[in-house]
Amino acid sequence: MAEQVRGRGDWTRLVQTLRSQGVRPPCVISGHEAIPIAYYARCRALKDRGYNHNANTAQLRQAAATGRFALLVKNSAPPDWAKDWHRIPVRDLTTTGWEVYLPQRPPATPN
Repeated sequence: MAEQVRGRGDWTRLVQTLRSQGVRPPCVISGHEAIPIAYYARCRALKDRGYNHNANTAQLRQAAATGRFALLVKNSAPPDWAKDWHRIPVRDLTTTGWEVYLPQRPPATPN
């Protein structure tokens, strides 16, 4: 039971990290534990694998290109399509191996 409580605290800290990086509703989260973390963050979860598969890779890439998007990775490398994204380590978690990947955005053009 204590492990479950610690894990929920990690989700809260992950959401805090996402918010500090500008990932706020409306947003999309994909990757490891995307569904519960998206719920905590009030974002939409998209997954291209596993039991809760609800998108394909092209849809994930489109969501990343057009809005606030975060990819959650734990103890693995990001998929090839996200390897050049900004890697944000997540600190002060009870479990290790978490990283957040954010799409690289082109610089804003002056008006």
